[in-house]
Amino acid sequence: MKQEEEQVRHSHSMIYICIIAVALILGGFQVITNQYTTDNMKGMSDNTDALLTWTVERFGGTDARIVFLESRTLPQVVEGGMEQMFENDATRGAGPIYMVEFADYHCPYCRKNQSVIMELLTAYGKKIKYAYRDFPMRYHPQAIPAAIASECAHEQYRFWQYWEELHNVPANTYDENVFVDIAEGMGLDGDVFRQCLSSDEKFNEVKADYEDAVNAGCTGSPCFIINGRAVIGAHPYDTFKGIIEEELAKYECTGDTCQQI
Repeated sequence: MKQEEEQVRHSHSMIYICIIAVALILGGFQVITNQYTTDNMKGMSDNTDALLTWTVERFGGTDARIVFLESRTLPQVVEGGMEQMFENDATRGAGPIYMVEFADYHCPYCRKNQSVIMELLTAYGKKIKYAYRDFPMRYHPQAIPAAIASECAHEQYRFWQYWEELHNVPANTYDENVFVDIAEGMGLDGDVFRQCLSSDEKFNEVKADYEDAVNAGCTGSPCFIINGRAVIGAHPYDTFKGIIEEELAKYECTGDTCQQI
């Protein structure tokens, strides 16, 4: 009997020891994970602080980026034709498929989805009239400075090359020098470009894009409006292809020239 009791006590002791050992291991793992996260984020945090300071210096004593993002209204579908969503923005193609992308340059899903968009534009040629518009998320602090920089490239008629170059640069490295270096590397006037970065006009253009996205019903980035149909989020090629083919079925096309049936 005593031997059985000893065995039971021994078994319980082993269980307690195992529990304590697992707890210590998990606790140590958590400490290591937390330290890794802290170390890994420190560089990004320093860069973010610099970018926020840059934004405040450019646009006054308040962080205008947060002010206008917090003042967003409830989504309402924009009434009217797709043409109004292309005003003052760089476009590619001619239609009859009108495709507007609302996105930000820091958004990982937007960046990942860029290859899909390029594939669509190659496959359908001028049948797609495509515009990129800015929809910077508040948790992507690099998005607004990058959006302003792309608007400055548009002012010198090189938006699409700059758009591609921004997607090739890690978003957490964005700063004013990076934006200017990209511009000068493309042959743009660096002095004019740097002056443009501090323009209230370009900030207001980004703000207008954001408000149009909200009014169109976009709740996150990327957000696409294709002939009035909203597609929110990053999707594979076949998803977009299905929508485009449905819209093209309403037209009779010869090459890139289409007439509505």
